[in-house]
Amino acid sequence: MARNEKIRAIRHRLRRRESTFRFKITAMFLAGTPLSLLGPAILATMFWAAALLSASFVSILPAGAIEWKWFFLPLTVICVPLLYRKEQRTRGFYLSEVLRDTLPARPTGAPFIPGPAQAITATASVAANPRLASAGFVELFLAGPRLVLSAWQQVRLASGLHAVDRYRAAEVLYSLCKRNSGVDTLKLLRPEEYIAGFQPVLAYLTFHRWIGIGRNWEHVWVYSSERKVLGEVAKRGDPRFAANKKRGPQGP
Repeated sequence: MARNEKIRAIRHRLRRRESTFRFKITAMFLAGTPLSLLGPAILATMFWAAALLSASFVSILPAGAIEWKWFFLPLTVICVPLLYRKEQRTRGFYLSEVLRDTLPARPTGAPFIPGPAQAITATASVAANPRLASAGFVELFLAGPRLVLSAWQQVRLASGLHAVDRYRAAEVLYSLCKRNSGVDTLKLLRPEEYIAGFQPVLAYLTFHRWIGIGRNWEHVWVYSSERKVLGEVAKRGDPRFAANKKRGPQGP
């Protein structure tokens, strides 16, 4: 198979991964948006049930006059922005921060010996600390905002790589796959290229998890799992061109 055809096959694989990425981002938005309402929904249900019991017991209001939506809507307006702000600040490490701030610290230099004693200590800390006891629920409520904010961040990063030449990226992968190990970045440059203009290509391949890059962009390598995939792709060629060959030349 000719070199150009192999590169075109790899480029076709790059575009397939981009399609998978777009599907993943769409799924994250679709799942994260309704999950963002989970916290207000649970809290509204708790307050609504308490109001029903209170109204039935005190007989101040008829139970049927209390509707769930009047609890859910205000809580949504209040809680959803707070949840997104909390997730934006903690960046997915809310529970880790709570555990770090509330669990008793080990003395400096003391060895950590896992066992029943540590489990008992952690359980007692959870029971005694209201913040730690509620942290699990807050972490659950943050699942939706985490998905949405993560998807939005990835979309912003991908938009900055939209103008990258896919054929040039496929050339880089083709060159790396011919080597058994990593290579210096400068060896991948064309005669007319500079490292500053070549970095977006490397950033694109890194973003889609094709390659790894060493410190200061000095060393590049293909992940072993991706090397196998690209090897099979190069052998089969671009399926679009293969289909054209099977059909043969078309009449006027």
